[in-house]
Amino acid sequence: MDEERIAGWVARINHSALGTLGATVRELQRVIGDQRSSFAQLSEVVQRDAALSARLLKIANSPAYVVSAELVTTVARAATLLGFDTVRSICITSRLLDTLLGAGGLAPDVAGRLLDRIAITLHAATQARMMMGGAAESTREEVFLAAVLGGIGESAFWSLPDPEVAALHETLSARGGAHTAAIHDVVGGSFAQLSAALLCSWGLADAADPAGTDGEERAARALHLGVDLAGRIAADGLRPRNLEPLFQHIAVLMNLTEEDAAHRVRDCARQAQELAACFGAGVLAQRMIGGAGTSPPAAGTSAPATAPAPPARRDAVRQAQALDELAACAESGADINAVLQVAMDGVQEGIGMDRTIAALLSPDRGALQTRLWRGDGGREWSALFRFEVPTGRNIFRECVSGLAPFRYDAALPGTLHGLVPRELRRFAQGQDFVLAPIAVGSRAIGVLYADRSPSGRAIREEDFAAFRQLAQQLGQSLLRLAQREA
Repeated sequence: MDEERIAGWVARINHSALGTLGATVRELQRVIGDQRSSFAQLSEVVQRDAALSARLLKIANSPAYVVSAELVTTVARAATLLGFDTVRSICITSRLLDTLLGAGGLAPDVAGRLLDRIAITLHAATQARMMMGGAAESTREEVFLAAVLGGIGESAFWSLPDPEVAALHETLSARGGAHTAAIHDVVGGSFAQLSAALLCSWGLADAADPAGTDGEERAARALHLGVDLAGRIAADGLRPRNLEPLFQHIAVLMNLTEEDAAHRVRDCARQAQELAACFGAGVLAQRMIGGAGTSPPAAGTSAPATAPAPPARRDAVRQAQALDELAACAESGADINAVLQVAMDGVQEGIGMDRTIAALLSPDRGALQTRLWRGDGGREWSALFRFEVPTGRNIFRECVSGLAPFRYDAALPGTLHGLVPRELRRFAQGQDFVLAPIAVGSRAIGVLYADRSPSGRAIREEDFAAFRQLAQQLGQSLLRLAQREA
């Protein structure tokens, strides 16, 4: 191993956006490692990040965790039910995914390779956690986090817009390339050694090796099987012949029949896809299972550019569930970010929109800016949703002052003649969109926006009716929350 060369890559990574993760990890470690810390202090750390708060609630209610028979609607309750170790792993994973998925300046093929690697890592972590069923929750989370962080060196490497990174991608994509030697020549060692050095620089030297936990040998075996399993599923899908040898090992590890082990793996694969969506990383889901949507390439082959997830379709059951969840939020005293997220999930998953935004008014009520978003690639396009709210006739002014919802039909633009600014039409890419006020009583505090621009699907009148209903329930929930706090 060339320690000097690896140290150079660690320095480059720590000077990139990923370097800020170290500070987040240290603060979480401080709070969780202090026996005097309370769940209230942990909740406070989480609540500083609105997106993280919303994700924590989604994960607490997801099939992968299912911590309560009742809907969990507050960060404090989620932290209490999940526990310190689980919240830590969720927070670190969330920040890590945000940073890696936000990597810019990459060639399409390198970006594709990065997405494949992140997808496999998250899937491996979910499968490894599943294999530790029956172990202490802290042990299961150590295994999950160890799997996530065990692949950090390779993911961080591919996230760098660096000529040497691009050159190594080309080398690995060439047939017959000596992959191990090529990686060593550029990195100075293996990606595993790069991971260890990077984690050491963050004060997490032991995080990728859950030693000292109960069932240390079992944990190591679950980690190994999780990585192997996720890699095979990404390459070839859930084909039994490809996975039978692993099913045998998993059955022994978990004391199950091979049939039950196979069933657990398939269920967990789908849970991993749902978990990716909970983390705001739905683009990874299609890359976790080869043959479902866009198949990830086999290791060492050229990866395609990032592809959007298949468009969602209307789901009346999910829509009704969102309405019920909004009502429950009002009764439980959830924070505004959690309520907004529930409404946006209903729009995205229940009505089948591609992009959903909750934008709030500035203090002077003269501008709108994104607060929360849902949809693939949102880190880029959500920042573009910044609009003035002029005093004259304008769709935003009519929406927030008159509390009026709107449906823009791109095929009949004249129906809203003069109201829709050119910048908004450009943001919607010339496609249909819907808009409704986010109101507390008779006063709007922002707008709810949704479109299907990426897929180009039309928004019908029945979609608009469902959107209005969710926006109205959102307003009622916010009003009840305001009355509770008064």
